Amino acid sequence: MNLIKMKYIAVITIYLFLVVCTSESAAKTQVQFNQQHFLFESPPLLSEVLAKVPNKSNVYWPAAAMFLKSDLKLETSKAKVLTKLTQLARNKKIADTILRLEQNVNDWQLAKRLPIAVDYDLARTVNKHNPLVNKGDYILQASQRSHFVYIFGAINNDIKQMVPHKSHTPVSDYITKGMLSTEADMDNLVLIQADGRVMHVSTVDWNKARIEIMPGSQIYIPFKTSIWNKQIAWLNQQLVALAVNRVIQ
Repeated sequence: MNLIKMKYIAVITIYLFLVVCTSESAAKTQVQFNQQHFLFESPPLLSEVLAKVPNKSNVYWPAAAMFLKSDLKLETSKAKVLTKLTQLARNKKIADTILRLEQNVNDWQLAKRLPIAVDYDLARTVNKHNPLVNKGDYILQASQRSHFVYIFGAINNDIKQMVPHKSHTPVSDYITKGMLSTEADMDNLVLIQADGRVMHVSTVDWNKARIEIMPGSQIYIPFKTSIWNKQIAWLNQQLVALAVNRVIQ
């Protein structure tokens, strides 16, 4: 057997090995938790997954979440949003704001957030909150109580995007005039609570919503829209949808 044939056989062998390994792992339930990976031969109950989390008493369970990796729809939406932001950056008036937002969105880790409550005690004691975790590749987000709220959208380039969380504080009080871009729509803020809920908040003086913000939540400051520019309304909607599926660890 000559050297070329030996190399060819070696390459095929390695390829078949990788295919088999990939097929085997794809047929199992894998959960990434920080730097750890939990592997289950058959679909586990949620309580079995959460049982592997160390220091459970330190976890802020109201913000815990499970995400399904490799969602093509999300990645396609992200690509479209980035393309639209690149186009909008041609407007010199808001170029700095748009470019910063584009960079931030590009850095986001996205995965499909599952519409389930992730709470160890709840999963152990209430059957309906202890579903099977089907075969697939997941991310478990379960960490200590955050000390911050994340702000993004139509804000000036030099504004910090992580601000300290404050108890019993309405959404509008997190926003100061100095942080707003000229294209910011301050009257229609969007709050993405840390548990995944999306809340549209009016900040008009006579209708200020006293909504308690969870630690680790996100506030989106939308761009002004008009009946002549439906693309901005689409962008606002898409950015909120992406933020819901943002993995923050």
